[in-house]
Amino acid sequence: NEHGDWVSQRSDAFDDLVELADSSDAIFQVVSNGLKTNRDAWVYSSSQQSLTTNVESMIDFYNSEVDRIAAHTRDAAEAKRSVRRDSQLFSWDRADFVRLASGQRYALQHNMLRSAVYRPFFRMHVAFHRTLNNETYRLPSLFQSEVSVNRLVGLVYQGSRSPFSTTACDALPSLHLINSDATIFYARWRYPGASAEASLLDAEVQTDEHGRVSNINPAALARFQEVLGDDVTDDDLFHYVYGVLHSPEFRSEFGVNLKKEAPRVPLVGDRAAFDAFVGAGAELMKLHIGYDDPEVVDAYPLVEEWLDGIGPEHPDFDPARLLVGDKKMKYPKVTDTDPESETYGKKIPDKTRLVYNEYLTLSGIPERVHDYVLGTRSGIDWIIDRWYVKTDKASGIVNDVNQWGLEQGKPRYIVDLIKQVVTLSLRTVEIVDALPKLRFDEHGTHVVTDDET
Repeated sequence: NEHGDWVSQRSDAFDDLVELADSSDAIFQVVSNGLKTNRDAWVYSSSQQSLTTNVESMIDFYNSEVDRIAAHTRDAAEAKRSVRRDSQLFSWDRADFVRLASGQRYALQHNMLRSAVYRPFFRMHVAFHRTLNNETYRLPSLFQSEVSVNRLVGLVYQGSRSPFSTTACDALPSLHLINSDATIFYARWRYPGASAEASLLDAEVQTDEHGRVSNINPAALARFQEVLGDDVTDDDLFHYVYGVLHSPEFRSEFGVNLKKEAPRVPLVGDRAAFDAFVGAGAELMKLHIGYDDPEVVDAYPLVEEWLDGIGPEHPDFDPARLLVGDKKMKYPKVTDTDPESETYGKKIPDKTRLVYNEYLTLSGIPERVHDYVLGTRSGIDWIIDRWYVKTDKASGIVNDVNQWGLEQGKPRYIVDLIKQVVTLSLRTVEIVDALPKLRFDEHGTHVVTDDET
């Protein structure tokens, strides 16, 4: 076709949808990639204490190189040739050589230590600063300080090898939050003064009690209000975006477009359907951001099968049994007894059970849990992929994920997290199944009525 598509052809109806960014009437004014550090092992950690130790050690070595080299040369190329390259002492990035040659020293300030979302259902502590990270993009406009309050919608970037996905977060996001390529983020709020761009946009805008301004474009809001009513708010539009991005019909119709073009969303002209997407988006966002908050997400009643029957209620219970080790959790293998299955007679994973560690297996996982897929993994699979003690090969730094809960006084954090993600997955599937059904044609976006269904 005219786009150069051969087999997988995009839909022309995509051009009629509303852009999320990069136009005068797009929904969001400032967008950003996630954080790119180029030294994750050094500046991310599940333990705030370990993070501080690692970053201070890294900075001490860098500053010693400044003292040694900057006295002899101000040339970045020569400095690059002269530095000591020991991956257990420092991870060099291109900008470090320029700063080193100019004599710039590094220092760790308390306000650099932030909370981050590294992967789905996996928070970490991070050292956030331009000298410590390769690219901060526009994140300083979205999280100006360690107490900044914001909510972000993250999308798999076009051109990604992963399927289109979206998630939400309220802390600094990683560039690779959803997949191995890039994730781009659309924020509810932005902070004036954090960048020249934000200052220009917000020269005459009143900030709220948090020092923020809305990141929703007034021109886009007016467009929706013209169709749906003057009472549509910035929050409504923000939640609508998150809700409609979960629409199965939207993803099916525009799957090829979303792989190749910047994202857009439909303007649903039916007010009842719009409100339904707003409500669904708000609930999904609350779940996906508050996934480990017991006041937001209940723990699903999985069965805890403890070795020798000695569980937490036993007086001789060892709390160390709640810790994970350096081996990933796994589904136990069983023989497929379904004669109609392609794997009949072979060993397959039993995804209703999860081997947590050598002492504990969790059972009773509903099969429908695995219908909630974020990128290439289900929620439970993301936990398997991330929640284990990992040693970085280059630096030798150990990230003990158990410390995330232990430093909060929550020794059961990981066990409870699994149960909460089960609940979240089931509820997400229910919400998505109940979304208004959409149809797209040359006349625009239409809500499918009960009769048409």
